Amino acid sequence: MENIYLSDLCSFLKIKFNFANDIQINNISTDTRKIQVGDVFLALIGEKHDGHDYIQVAIDKGASALIVCDKYVGEWEIPVLKVPDTLKALAQLATYYRKKLNIKIIAVTGSSGKTTTKNMIAKLLSARYQVVSTYKNFNNQIGLPLSIFELTSEHEVAVLELGMNHLGEIAELSKIASPDIAVITNVGSAHIGNLGSLENVRKAKLEIIEGLDPQKGLLILNSDDQRLSSAENIPYAHVLFAGTDAAKQNYVYADSMETLPDGLSFDLVNDGVRTKIFIPIRGNHNINNALLAITCALQMGISVKEIRDIFRYFVNDNLRNEEYIFKGITMIKDYYNANPDSMQAALATLQSYGNAGKKIAILGEMNELGRFSSAEHRRLGELCREMTDVVFFVGDSYQDFAKGYGESRHAFKTKEELCVYLKEYIISANIGEKDVILIKGSRSMKMEEVFAHLKKYLDMDYSEDSFKYLPSTAVKLHVDVSAMQNNIRKIQNAVSENVEIMPIIKANAYSCGTDIVVNTFHFCNYLAVADVKEAVILKRIFPEKKIMILYQPDLLDIPAIVENNFIVGIGYYEFAEKLNECASTDQKMRIHIEIDTGAGRLGINPACAREIAGKVKRLENIVVEGLYMHYVCADSTNQDDLEYTEMQTKKFIEAVHNFEDVYGQVRFKHASSSAPIFTQKQAHFNMVRPGYMIYGYYSSEALKQKITLSPALQLSTKILQIKTVPPGTFISYGRTFVTKRESVIATVAVGYADGLSRLMSNRGFFVVNGQRALIVGKMCMDLTMLDITDIIGKVNVGDEVYIFDNNNVTLDDVATWSDTIGYEVLTRIEDKVERIEKV
Repeated sequence: MENIYLSDLCSFLKIKFNFANDIQINNISTDTRKIQVGDVFLALIGEKHDGHDYIQVAIDKGASALIVCDKYVGEWEIPVLKVPDTLKALAQLATYYRKKLNIKIIAVTGSSGKTTTKNMIAKLLSARYQVVSTYKNFNNQIGLPLSIFELTSEHEVAVLELGMNHLGEIAELSKIASPDIAVITNVGSAHIGNLGSLENVRKAKLEIIEGLDPQKGLLILNSDDQRLSSAENIPYAHVLFAGTDAAKQNYVYADSMETLPDGLSFDLVNDGVRTKIFIPIRGNHNINNALLAITCALQMGISVKEIRDIFRYFVNDNLRNEEYIFKGITMIKDYYNANPDSMQAALATLQSYGNAGKKIAILGEMNELGRFSSAEHRRLGELCREMTDVVFFVGDSYQDFAKGYGESRHAFKTKEELCVYLKEYIISANIGEKDVILIKGSRSMKMEEVFAHLKKYLDMDYSEDSFKYLPSTAVKLHVDVSAMQNNIRKIQNAVSENVEIMPIIKANAYSCGTDIVVNTFHFCNYLAVADVKEAVILKRIFPEKKIMILYQPDLLDIPAIVENNFIVGIGYYEFAEKLNECASTDQKMRIHIEIDTGAGRLGINPACAREIAGKVKRLENIVVEGLYMHYVCADSTNQDDLEYTEMQTKKFIEAVHNFEDVYGQVRFKHASSSAPIFTQKQAHFNMVRPGYMIYGYYSSEALKQKITLSPALQLSTKILQIKTVPPGTFISYGRTFVTKRESVIATVAVGYADGLSRLMSNRGFFVVNGQRALIVGKMCMDLTMLDITDIIGKVNVGDEVYIFDNNNVTLDDVATWSDTIGYEVLTRIEDKVERIEKV
């Protein structure tokens, strides 16, 4: 939000401005856990929580003003705007703020495919524009206004998703967004339980027209959907269609569609011109999503060539048709939501895999079907009988599903029953390499829990009679793969199409858990790690990727390097010579030679480039695939550091020239890791190595001025005990802290054995109820004590506490209190801490 003052809010809400001073507003927040200094806190009333109960928390955290329901009485020291209904006020404020913005807005709705289409549009338009899109599914009466408040004059285009459960909702949301272009993906049976018929679903989706300008707006529709295919039945003048039927009046259409092992291929036909398009995702339904996105992009001036090149590297949100490969087994994580149409599309995607193994589906209940639920679940069972080798179902409609499928052996009412059966099924070796497993269900089914159990079972050694796995731990590192994907998109946008992206996933993917994050990089040809052990672990998870060992290995590692055909970075000639001797005559080992331009660590002397090139050229089993270097201060804006960085770049370019003058052309040159991708664009060469920034963190303040990243990690634990102690009570070893008043002390299950620093004792904070709580006394090996005396709201044993949550306590805060850097904080997190994917 920008250029908005308290007086503007009063004007928007038709409230008399009656305050001594006008103040500038940073943003409007409805969540005290995320509120920032200078935000206005708007207190919403929900089914389980009332925001008015957290007003003092908002004030304590720096709220500049309040918007509250007029029935609430209170005395507060900051300006208060009273309204009859805070939810309606939220919509009013978003509507007026949108009108102040000179920005193109594209709104997307539909029964399924909304988020994928939104992501495709945003990706294509990023070729020419500064684009922002709805985060995850912020698409309702609360999420959409909050998305609009994030818009500023820096943005040129916003792509917003509109969702609904009842008639009238899309109309209201469209009036708030006031889109320039509206897209409807399809009309299906999602929410049919609330709407009563497919005709009502159609009416609900077409409500998006309500916010379109009658003269200047554009409506884009999927002509393959029979309920949207005729302009005669659409109450809007400016309509374009996209589909797969050449006979229809399509603005664009797809022909020669193929499902390839690594994605979708089709001929895009526009004005009679054919262009081959490849998208690295599966599911033929995504061709329709792509055609809608292409139509939108063409209308916004994006060329067909740009569209073709961008789609080659498209990455969808996690949990939507996300492919995860583990021990040779392909798992399709598609459990963001489910309805009859998306279930059928997901089963078709499962069928499209050409693997020699079994096609297995693990499906959950489809919600919001009302009186249609029984028939739709029976129909789903019938489809599974035709489209899968093995199926498991869980949910209240398990009996209906079983009737359609023809047997009840694999249908369960609860996930607990399903997981017990899955364990026995795996013990009996019924799942193996080349099998493909689809996991899908409605969001409320939390099918990610089934995925976690399945992965855990598959990872066990169950050859013995006792099949056991370790229980969960209190300390958890939550990994937001969607945030990582957002950061990767920004990296992709920052480099040209001929620049290869080689993510660095050393140190167990900066402690995230290699097995959790590695599938995020499926579009990358190369992955890099620090040593041979990490490379072997990565190869077990992702056997088909080209894996580079970034740092000079030990000579004793050469047999493992040759056996696994790893690419290796080397810093002296003798290693290449030994590698050449160990390699077989029919095997060419690829190496990247590091050039030490000023780091003083590994690498050859630049002055020796010609000499080394001549020697390596004579090694018959060695191919020099790359030349690279490491910057030492490229993230600094200090003038001396800038000059040093420039010197390193010049040395590298000269060394590369000298090396290639003797050896010949070398395929890759790379120097830029995280920060230099944005601070040293002249040094991208033709490969970059992003690492720390993929996870949403900055290596310097200078980088924050260049790019906005999405933090992907949160570290949490649980409260073990709460006690009230009198003044004069010593806390923990060494008696370094004594209470000065009656205090409430919470003991939480985390300590330096989990990777935290004892330097945080008596100076750092954890987050309780969205508020900072001081660490009191010395941090112990497994325990830490917090003073929660002043925490607002009820605190209970078992409540989750965050070591860092990226809002109230950041990773940089923890690093400051630990006298170190964020890199070290992350990589010190112990293996015993459980890594879980945040949903």
